[in-house]
Amino acid sequence: MHHSTAAFVAFILIFIAIYVAIHAYIFYRTRTSLELGRLSNLVIGIFFIAMIFSPFIIRLADRWGYNTISVFFAYTGYTWMGILGILVLLLLFFDITHLLIYIILRIIHRPTDILLHFNKYTYLLSITLTLIFTAVGFFQAQNVSLKEIDIKSKNLPEGTSSLRVLQLSDIHISQTLGYNFIAKLVDQIKEARPDLIVITGDLLDIDVRKNRRIIEAFRSLNPPMGKYAVTGNHEYYAGIDMAIQFYDMIGFRLLKGEYVKVSDGIFVLGVEDDNGKNFDNYSGVTEDRLLEKIQEEGYKILLKHKPFVREGIEDMIDLQLSGHTHGGQIFPFSLIVKTVYRYFAGLYKIGDRMHLYVSRGTGYWGPPIRFLAPPEMTLFVISKV
Repeated sequence: MHHSTAAFVAFILIFIAIYVAIHAYIFYRTRTSLELGRLSNLVIGIFFIAMIFSPFIIRLADRWGYNTISVFFAYTGYTWMGILGILVLLLLFFDITHLLIYIILRIIHRPTDILLHFNKYTYLLSITLTLIFTAVGFFQAQNVSLKEIDIKSKNLPEGTSSLRVLQLSDIHISQTLGYNFIAKLVDQIKEARPDLIVITGDLLDIDVRKNRRIIEAFRSLNPPMGKYAVTGNHEYYAGIDMAIQFYDMIGFRLLKGEYVKVSDGIFVLGVEDDNGKNFDNYSGVTEDRLLEKIQEEGYKILLKHKPFVREGIEDMIDLQLSGHTHGGQIFPFSLIVKTVYRYFAGLYKIGDRMHLYVSRGTGYWGPPIRFLAPPEMTLFVISKV
């Protein structure tokens, strides 16, 4: 078995095991807290089984052309995934609290009667909070704000007083994020009047090459310096050949270890996501090798999906634009993501010359929910010092 295939199979098996365990815990907590009858438990059990296998049902329905089934399970399955994530953390918090209080009461020889209904009330409180957080998160996910960032640079060429660069990242076009979201986004982009538009990966999770409305919406964007993009890991998951063709259809030039001189003294460089190394059309060209090809000085923008900074480039790049982290997407998972990525979200100064910006993402992956990690499209207004 190929190494990448074995790793993927292992990931799927681990995912199923964890997802089943979480559902088993929630099922146990529901039964013990609410004391439901046999029929209610059966209905909940069937629902949980359907939700556990919903990601696979979605994929199969997509492949066999059952669009209605795919969309239904995408909305229910992915929304449930977000609800479940919030609910399990709240219940674990209350269960640990219950255990600690119980231990303290035993140590000080006090009666534990006060804990008699603790599980029931904390379960109901957890359900209430989860529904509130989900509603807020759903609203946040559908409303993308324009975030404007001012940057000063001495490397803009003479005669260029300012440069307006708009970054999109991690849109994740899917069964639950389609034309209506894109159309609204495009209108906002046009109002921002960028000189240059870039996408830093993870544009799509499904094949939408036949969706003329989405294609025409993207094609209606015509910034004077062009539209450029790089691959993220999800382009490879969805199908890299399909993704490459879609970028071409919407008028974005996909940079695969390449650079473009968009104007005198202004360069856009793009490297592929490292998930592509197992695919035939992966160039493998890194940013340091790319920089060696540019003989001119000027303002250099690097597009790279994951927020990693290659050692030694901080004196050669002016602005690196990345994404991938989603800013955690749903609090408190953002706290976990923050421990994994040194550059988690926002603007960072690297050395004397370079800025790194990590977008929270424009869309969402999986659950159509963003809680305390709002989506963004980012307009960089770069002015000459």
